[in-house]
Order: sequence, then structure tokens, then C-alpha cells
Amino acid sequence: MFAALLLLAGVLTAGAVQCHAGEGPRITQLAALDDGRVLVLTTDKGGVFLAQGQGWRRAEGAPELYVHRATASRGGRVHLATSRGLYVLRDGVWDKTAEGAFAGFFPDADGAQALLHFWGLGLHVLDARGMTQESLQLLREASAREEALAREEEELRRQMAQLPRGDAATLDEKRAVMRVYQQWQDVQRRLEEVAGQTRAGEPRPVMEGLPEDAFVSGAARNGDGWVVGVFGHGTFGLSADRRRWEPLGHGLPGPWVLTVEAAPWGGVYAGLYGAGLHVLAPGATAWERVAGVPDDSTVQGVSFGRDGQVLVATREYGALFSPDGGRTWPDPGGGPEGNVQGVAVGDDGSLWAGLWEGGLFVSTDGGTTWRPCERLEY
Repeated sequence: MFAALLLLAGVLTAGAVQCHAGEGPRITQLAALDDGRVLVLTTDKGGVFLAQGQGWRRAEGAPELYVHRATASRGGRVHLATSRGLYVLRDGVWDKTAEGAFAGFFPDADGAQALLHFWGLGLHVLDARGMTQESLQLLREASAREEALAREEEELRRQMAQLPRGDAATLDEKRAVMRVYQQWQDVQRRLEEVAGQTRAGEPRPVMEGLPEDAFVSGAARNGDGWVVGVFGHGTFGLSADRRRWEPLGHGLPGPWVLTVEAAPWGGVYAGLYGAGLHVLAPGATAWERVAGVPDDSTVQGVSFGRDGQVLVATREYGALFSPDGGRTWPDPGGGPEGNVQGVAVGDDGSLWAGLWEGGLFVSTDGGTTWRPCERLEY
């Protein structure tokens, strides 16, 4: 499916490039980090870059793997979903936090919960606190204790089976049986406690109600629940008190959802292939089209700033920008046109756009002017 999406992205490269895409790897995604830098994800193996100021360079120590999705979380953490595991950047060091083939990692804004998308295994929900180094260490320790207790239980079972029982047993032998039995009961109690600890840290599958072949193109918190976009099938909602996804596509003009993002001021935005940008307002059950984005545009990414900025990546119209939560959309003028795959609003209000054709562009004046960023070596 990843290869199919890359092929789709390649097909969507038609259109003139006014701001002239630079040479370099094809950019698929951007993400603004808390420290002012912007993460740039490309199709290259190990193609994770960091941009700041006038240039962008490879992220030192990033895994030499193909990355399917990058996610920036509160607290400065960055997660990379790869087919060889889930990686996280903490304090400048990349660590593998989970084994498996991951297609996506979608944390909520508070860092309390996340959706994991496993290749071939669908969606799982996880207490995102289980992804911190401290809780992962506790989980590993609990798992080790569970294995040790299981071995101890097996040994006590063996001892009980060998001890004499019944009327033929002496008083000392009966007391020995009782001591072993009491030890076995204590091990059983501790084993149940530690097993509960390990289960609490494990992802829980949440696929009921979704298509069996669901490829999740985006996910976002919606109140206490979740909204996901499934490419080719539309959007689905999961409420906090239920474990079944329900269709949530009323108001959308089609099922080809490319991205789903939550705005910091509330509401969920969905970008569609050839059908523009749509918003699900807080508490609403139907989507509404965002009027400032052309209704025939292919929206491939959306990013939000803390002061109401909305930056949209499109195939046909380049990067579109609204400074006021989507109420007005100034003419992009000389902005980067072409197949804009990724966008990000920096912590300082800077605007970033990455092109499939290659090239990273930045604006520091609200989208009035854009300049290319130089690709630097290590």
C-alpha cells in the first residue's frame, strides 16, 4: 500500500512550478517541532531531515529505514513509523520504542492517548503514556517478573506432583504439601497482579466497524473520541464509550480522504483527493466545505499555528494560507506552486512547504514572499 501511495503521489505531479522546485529527494511530509525546527520526511531510505533558518540537513542518528509517517508530539518528541519498528527522538537520541511494522502513529494533543496503525493488523489504541521511556522500562520489568513467576509456578507444580498425598503420607509430608501449596497460591496472586500491569501497557485493537482492508490516511481526536480517514472509504468516528467505529461521512463529497488533522481551537479537518478541504466543527455530525480552498483541489496536508494560522498543501494550487482560522484566504501570489505534499506552521509563525518534485520553501511574512531553503550536508 505504501508503494501504491508513492505511485499515486507521483501521478499527481502535473502542474507548473513557479517557485522552482530544487534538486533533492521527494518530500512527503513536514512537521513543526517545539524547538522551532521543522522535520522534513522524504522518500529516501533514512530520509529524515531537520530544517531551521536558511537550510535543511539530514537528522543525525535517524534510522536508516524507509519511514512511512513522522509525528511530532507535545514535549518535543518525534515518532517515526517504519516497517521495522516505532522510533522516537528524545533529547537528540533516536530510540526504538516498539517492535513491529508500523504505518502510522497518531497521538492526541495532550499526549494521553494514541492510535497505532500496524501494517496488516489494523488500528490499535494505546495509552500514550506507555510510550515514555520510564513507563516502557516499567513495562519491560513487569514482563520479566511475569516470566520469572511463571517459571516459579511451574516448579511448584512439579514439586506438588512429587510429594506423597492421602492417608499414606506422614504428618511432615502433609505439612510439606501445605507449604508448597501456599507458596503456589502466593505466586498465583503475584502472577495475576503483574499480568494486569503488562496488559495495561499493551495496545488494544479497535477495528470493529472499519473495512478489513482499511488504510488509515489520518486520525485526530474529536472531543473524547476519534475520527479517522480511510482512503477510499471516507471517515469514521469512535466515541469514548464505545469500541465500534461508525461511518461519519455526511457532508463529504467522496471517500478519497488523504489527510485528517485536528485544529488547536477545536474541530477536525479532512483533505480529499480532488474535492477540497472540509471541517467537522466541535459537536457536529456533518462536514462542511472550507470555502476558501478550491473545491476541486487535492488537499494532501494541513498544518495549524497557535495564533489561528491554517496552511494547506495542494497538488494544483500550491500552498494556501489563512491567517485567521480559515475565514480569509489571501492570494498566494508567488508562493510555491506544484505538488505541495507537506506543510508546517513553525512555532515562530513561519510557513513551510515541501514539494514532491523536491525543494523546501519558507515564508516569514505570512505567505507574502517565499524563498527556497538550501539543502545542507551534515
